[in-house]
Amino acid sequence: MVHGWGGVQDALTLPFYGPFNRAGFAVMTFDYTGWGKSEGTPRNVINPWHRERDIESALEHLRAQPGIDARRIVLWGTSFGGGHVVKIAARHPELLGEVRAA
Repeated sequence: MVHGWGGVQDALTLPFYGPFNRAGFAVMTFDYTGWGKSEGTPRNVINPWHRERDIESALEHLRAQPGIDARRIVLWGTSFGGGHVVKIAARHPELLGEVRAA
């Protein structure tokens, strides 16, 4: 799960964890470097290229987890994170998914 502009992992995406889990999905979320509970400085700076790097790192970490089928990963994003999801998914045709507007 990739959150938006100024979001952190336990804010706007929090209401979706339970429903996704109940639907049978494993859910992974993270804070961008320098945001929320993450380490790194400077703090609270929005850099889209750094965010894409963080998403790629999160994706790599997820693929390495036991019990996760790397062929069944779906990226999901809100707001600014939705734009990142589209761009990252374009680099990874092996990912599952579709784009839907709410």
